[in-house]
Amino acid sequence: MRSQESRLENMFQLRELTQKFGKAITHPEECEDENILDTIEMIFDFSPFYAEIIDKDGNMIYVSPKIKEEMKDSPDFNGLCFESMWGRDKPCDNCPAFESLEKKRTVSTIRMAWGRKFKMTAIPLFDNGASAVLVLAEEVEF
Repeated sequence: MRSQESRLENMFQLRELTQKFGKAITHPEECEDENILDTIEMIFDFSPFYAEIIDKDGNMIYVSPKIKEEMKDSPDFNGLCFESMWGRDKPCDNCPAFESLEKKRTVSTIRMAWGRKFKMTAIPLFDNGASAVLVLAEEVEF
């Protein structure tokens, strides 16, 4: 099992890279690193976290392979997060992603999903007025 220190280090590295990724998402014409999307995807392929990136309206920009595997029966990962992943017609109550964007800071919470308990951390990605949010989830013990 990974130590708390290595998990924190992984999260800090992911945050640094997601800031670059945020710029690539919000202003692709200004992205200097053409391989950033491939780099981020490669990181998430090996990350212990479930991860998704959604924009300020709830559109899913990126869904990690770990989520896709968990939700392999889900028909679409290209729509709104709350519709595609949760079958809702509006954002979830107390959604950490929307709260993170609203407060312009990282937000963490514990949530139930797929009958299991997860710690969810939402990290806002801002660049010149455009915004998206990275949501990382890790299964925790009851």
